[in-house]
Amino acid sequence: MSELTARIAKIKTISTLTPAKPTPTPAVDATPPPAMSALPRELKGLKDPNAFNEIPD
Repeated sequence: MSELTARIAKIKTISTLTPAKPTPTPAVDATPPPAMSALPRELKGLKDPNAFNEIPD
C-alpha cells in the first residue's frame, strides 16, 4: 500500500505542475504585441520625409 500511495503522490505532483506550464505560454504571446505597436510609429516617421528634413535644419 505504501508503494501505491507514493505513486499516487507522484501523480498528484505531476498534475499540479502540468497547469503551471501552460501559464507561461500566454505570457510570452502577450509580450510581442507591445513591440508590434511600436513598429508602426517608426514606420510613420520613415514615411514622412519632412521629419528628416527638419532634423538637419
